[in-house]
Amino acid sequence: MSLVLGIDGGGTNTRCLVVDTKMQVIGVGNSGASKPDAIDHATGIKHLHRAIYDACKECGIDAIDTVFVGMGGVISDTDANIVRTMLDGLEFKTGIPIGIDHDIRIALAGGLAGKQGIALIAGTGSSCYGRTSAGKTWRCGGWGYLIDDLGSGFYLGQQALMAVTQAADGRGSATALTKSVLETLGLTDLNQLMNRVYYPHAAIGAIASLAPLVLELSSYDPIAHTIVVNATKHLANLVITTAKQLDLQNEVNVVAVGGVVTSSESFRQLLEAAIKEQLPTAKLQLPVAPPVVGAAILAFEQIGLTPSLSDLNHLSETLSLSM
Repeated sequence: MSLVLGIDGGGTNTRCLVVDTKMQVIGVGNSGASKPDAIDHATGIKHLHRAIYDACKECGIDAIDTVFVGMGGVISDTDANIVRTMLDGLEFKTGIPIGIDHDIRIALAGGLAGKQGIALIAGTGSSCYGRTSAGKTWRCGGWGYLIDDLGSGFYLGQQALMAVTQAADGRGSATALTKSVLETLGLTDLNQLMNRVYYPHAAIGAIASLAPLVLELSSYDPIAHTIVVNATKHLANLVITTAKQLDLQNEVNVVAVGGVVTSSESFRQLLEAAIKEQLPTAKLQLPVAPPVVGAAILAFEQIGLTPSLSDLNHLSETLSLSM
């Protein structure tokens, strides 16, 4: 019986899953961020290894037969090689297949259970990936927080900070975000903000952690509401562009993954409305299975196996109790 290891590495969390060919969960592992551009290299490796060791606690790493890593920010061979080096020191069997690709690929694999369509990630970062039944693919967005990640948790937090600082110095209107931002970041004075977000390095996770309060305040604070509406427009543009590039014209299945979209029904409604303005056949849905299951699916495919929809439902139900 073969054992597969699926890995979902992101800017906030790392999740690992070991499954056997009977679709029984052997182990799960959870740790902090491992995405290379979201955290320092040594800490990312530490988090990745911890999640893998926890998932393999019962079977041992040397029992794994195939591995697939979906990692945020992997868009080139150079990126994939960086992730591959992060696996150094783990005692996998020699010669087993180890696949590495971007996290939106595993989001689509798990989210639509193998059907053609589009995966939209809006977590700490944002990105989009589509695949047709003929195998044509397109990736859109996902260029990182400095030059992209529009509509993401980081974007929501960044825009909130911009609104708060501009309100403080008279460039912008007063907003309820100010009090909530200070409380969430543990600050007593806004003048402490620069040290909090810049020192000793960019506080990407802390900025993204402001997203839930922006979503909450958007129901009554006009500044927060505008930020949220703009975020949905940015995310809708990712989906619409991907659909056009793939010439998807009939019913377009779009799976939404990541804390920003999965945690707020009102946000999803705004997002779906923004998508349907230009893509009326689109259908926005939550994932059949989480991205870490998608990573396991792709690991199975590396050894010639394809789990069924019932298998995915079973795995998802099991994981909801254990992760």
